[in-house]
Amino acid sequence: MKILITGGLGFIGLNLIQSLGSENEIVIFDKKSLGSVCEMYGYGNTRFLHKSHIRAAKGDICDEKLLFSILNATKFDCIIHLCAISSVAEAESNKDECNRVNVYGSEVLLQTLSKSISKNAGIIFTSSREVYGDTKGQMANENAVMNPINQYGKSKLKSQQIVENYAKTNHNPCIIFQLSNVYGGYFNKPSRVIPKFSAKLMAGQEICVYGGDQILDFVYIGDVISCIKKAIDVLSHTKLCERFILSSAKGVRLKDLVLLLENEWQTKAKVCYESRRNFEVENFIGDNTKAVKFFNMRFKDITQGLSLYVRLCQANRLVLKHTQKELVC
Repeated sequence: MKILITGGLGFIGLNLIQSLGSENEIVIFDKKSLGSVCEMYGYGNTRFLHKSHIRAAKGDICDEKLLFSILNATKFDCIIHLCAISSVAEAESNKDECNRVNVYGSEVLLQTLSKSISKNAGIIFTSSREVYGDTKGQMANENAVMNPINQYGKSKLKSQQIVENYAKTNHNPCIIFQLSNVYGGYFNKPSRVIPKFSAKLMAGQEICVYGGDQILDFVYIGDVISCIKKAIDVLSHTKLCERFILSSAKGVRLKDLVLLLENEWQTKAKVCYESRRNFEVENFIGDNTKAVKFFNMRFKDITQGLSLYVRLCQANRLVLKHTQKELVC
């Protein structure tokens, strides 16, 4: 399979590429350079990026000319579109850039795809549970009303609609994944809740929890990667356009997440509470029934996933620090 992965040097992309076999020809398109990512995470942890079946191109997702040169140089079988401003807080503080990357970037990618030799490629797009907004204690399935409350959710809904409309109009096989909060594995951002809480916990620093009574659904990175890999195979021989919620289907209160991390790390946390930020969803639990049946999946719950995450950090002697720089764990 010949696969293009936009945003391939991000959290999900790096975990996916590490898992894909050498029988695939992979091209990464990202605003970051390969060298900067290897330096950031350590050359030992990113050794897999230097294998002969992987190439990388640095660029902006809105650069139509550059995208065309890539899409027309190789006849790709599958396009995995991960590129996005993916932080809710970052999207809220820079709405124009969020729309430029998430919405306009998706438009440019697909318009360029339609003119290239890769125009018949299957498309995998990662959307978000944020498109549903606050589900008020109800479990959301793929038929639930989508009513995003923040800029990130709104941008993801628009880009999701762009992808769906393009795929149906041009008869491209397409799978859209609506991800709940993804955690675990390598390469996560330290600003994400689980790495951030873990770093503060192990450093003996105070954990600031905004709200605490929010009920959220967390999905383990390994399960997300399994579904993407299965989707690549499905799209290679099936014409379909479907959406799937990827979640654990179990909610956990944010303040209880601290207790779970205390238990896994065997360390007592110092916690302060602040008011919940108005752009944050108060309640979301995703119904993963459709994904479980279609991909024959068994999703890990939060206790299983946290145990794997902490053991991974400990086994690899990963140092957790809460800084502005992205870290390995």
